Amino acid sequence: SSGINAEYGDVFAEEKQRGLKDSLGAMAQLWAPLSDVTSITRDVIATCVKFSLWGNKTDLSLLEHFNLNLGDVQSSSVEGDDGRILANDLGKVVECLLGLENAHVGIVLDNSGYELFSDLCLCDALLRSGHISKVTLHQKSLPWFVSDVTPVDFDVTLSTLTAIQELSGFAERLTEH
Repeated sequence: SSGINAEYGDVFAEEKQRGLKDSLGAMAQLWAPLSDVTSITRDVIATCVKFSLWGNKTDLSLLEHFNLNLGDVQSSSVEGDDGRILANDLGKVVECLLGLENAHVGIVLDNSGYELFSDLCLCDALLRSGHISKVTLHQKSLPWFVSDVTPVDFDVTLSTLTAIQELSGFAERLTEH
């Protein structure tokens, strides 16, 4: 076997699907404090920006290369790791985003699984803020590295989230955006 998943044409599809499945509990944990939010405040936007930033720690290639535990990495992304930021302009970024009106924001998606989920949390918060009217999610047409997000990964993630009770409302709202 060549290792290529025939359905997806992605040599990394199995690892990505396993990573997605292994991350569902952590995704529900990440989403739990946001699930009841009715008003998108500065704190909510700041939290989602941090989730998106620290979600990168769950890159499948890093986990495998450095023999890291997915659960430990995900929990540190929920709590943040602000002490490792050399120059933190989060407040300015949030003020800039909330100062926009009817704006279009682009998010470059990097890794599938938990990181994609954290990016989707940011996307949802931005769209619900009332300041951003459109978010374009930039994906890769083919994976160049282990966990690169492709359109198929995006669709698989949304359908998987829709099937999880705690995350189904979130996934449905994302498809409506």
